[in-house]
Amino acid sequence: MVVFREQLVLVDAGRCYLPLPQSGDDMRVGKWNHDFAKLINELSLAIGMGGGLGDASRSEFDDYFRRAGLSI
Repeated sequence: MVVFREQLVLVDAGRCYLPLPQSGDDMRVGKWNHDFAKLINELSLAIGMGGGLGDASRSEFDDYFRRAGLSI
């Protein structure tokens, strides 16, 4: 049973999840969307996505978020 659904964008050959912005012209995201995407990104590294098994500290979420032009 689906209890919650959130769309994220997987970028750079699966290296990072990012939240969807408001629109193509408005690159803002809500704080909750930012934090949720960051959590999913770090959890995926902790379980091994992208070769980061057990190393959530390798997250480059903040760098990808900034380079994508996103803001909170």
